Amino acid sequence: MEDDRGAVEKSCDDSIIYMDANRLFSQKDAEIERLKREVAMLKDTEASLMLDLDNTGSALEELQEQNAKLISLQKENDEGHIKMMNDRIIATQLQVKIKEEMAHLESQVGNLTRQIAALQCEKESQNEALKLALETIVVKTKENGLLFCTDVQNRLIETLRKQLTEQSLNTADLAARGEKIGAQLRDIQEVVASKTLQLEVIDQRKRRLEEENSTLRKRLERAKKSEKLGSTDAVLMEEIRELKDVLTCPSCKGNYTRSAISWNRRVRGWLFYLTCTDVPPYVQSVVFCFHLISEGDVLARGAYLPIWLPVLEVLLERRMHLSISKALVRPVTK
Repeated sequence: MEDDRGAVEKSCDDSIIYMDANRLFSQKDAEIERLKREVAMLKDTEASLMLDLDNTGSALEELQEQNAKLISLQKENDEGHIKMMNDRIIATQLQVKIKEEMAHLESQVGNLTRQIAALQCEKESQNEALKLALETIVVKTKENGLLFCTDVQNRLIETLRKQLTEQSLNTADLAARGEKIGAQLRDIQEVVASKTLQLEVIDQRKRRLEEENSTLRKRLERAKKSEKLGSTDAVLMEEIRELKDVLTCPSCKGNYTRSAISWNRRVRGWLFYLTCTDVPPYVQSVVFCFHLISEGDVLARGAYLPIWLPVLEVLLERRMHLSISKALVRPVTK
């Protein structure tokens, strides 16, 4: 009996141990499944984090490339500005130097002109003295012929002849000096013309440099706008919007094409009225010019017609009724 009881107790203990082991195994299996799910979730999280990290790295690389491009563009613009400033400084210095040389040459021209005027006055005085000497010779010759003083007459003739030769030599000398001064004046005028051409070339170079500066400034502004807005498409859309604002009708603030068509109809109406009535020719010429503008360039229609419509209405004020003018300037509606 004791052996049976021991066997029963042993079997009960084994069953209890087996149940405890099964319960422990089930708990461990549940814990293993939970850990597997957590591992899968952690792997998914790691994959999403790696994807975000890759996207962030690619975006950072793109930003670095854009910054490198903008820095290179900024350096190019700075170098262009520095070069342009150096060229402008050199051009300004050359312009100042040429102006000083031109002022000096103009002063020399003025001095030479005054010298020529003085020489001409001296030449005229010498010519007058020569005429007086010739008249004196004639008078003395007559007196000597009346008095029959041959010796005195010969001496007077010799002295007057010497004076005449001296006056002719002085006249020739003055003429040579005048020719020399005239040649110097022509040379100075040629130098002034060449300096003027150089100054014009420098002005053209300066204008070209200013145009290049404006182009570089526009490029820099466009780069800054693209950096500020984040893309080039936004900059282009902004420029398109500004162009649309420029091309909008300034009088009625409506659609540009409709406004242009309405202006064309107005001018056609005025042409019909002027050709069918007695109107002065200058008014007809003005309206014909408006017709050419309305049939021509789009920018010409948009720029000139709104300005000159009131002028044409004033010209036609005595010929047309005021209600017609009010109807013409009324905005166009569909």
